[in-house]
Amino acid sequence: MEERMIQTLEQAGHRVTEPRSQLIKAVVAQKERPFTGEALYEELKEAGLGRATVFRTLKLLQDLGLLSRLHLPEGCQHYIVSPPEHQDGKHHDRIICRVCGRVAYLDECPMSEVIADIAKASGYKVETHHLDFLGVCSDCLASSDEN
Repeated sequence: MEERMIQTLEQAGHRVTEPRSQLIKAVVAQKERPFTGEALYEELKEAGLGRATVFRTLKLLQDLGLLSRLHLPEGCQHYIVSPPEHQDGKHHDRIICRVCGRVAYLDECPMSEVIADIAKASGYKVETHHLDFLGVCSDCLASSDEN
């Protein structure tokens, strides 16, 4: 995953500096769990990375489709690494476990017909939307049943 991110940066004409490389390693280490830019900054500041570098690089990775931004109840500043099959620049709805933070991607958009109806009724051309379901995954449900 780290190599893929570096290749994507290079292919888009961006330099892979040492700070960017350190940040990419830290992002990849998050695996499929949401993280905040602030938490990543706190982790990397002792290595010499500045807040601006962290947040600019996160924005760049998001713009390149390598990261997705999550809208969670505690704030919208959460990111997650986009799986390779969802780095196509297209819209992907998600379901997020509010206990462990695991994110699953839906195969189809359940809102397609509703959005078409809304667009027709309102006269708008809907360009994009995001839909995140928030709930509790089966693993967290099972562990809460055991207690």
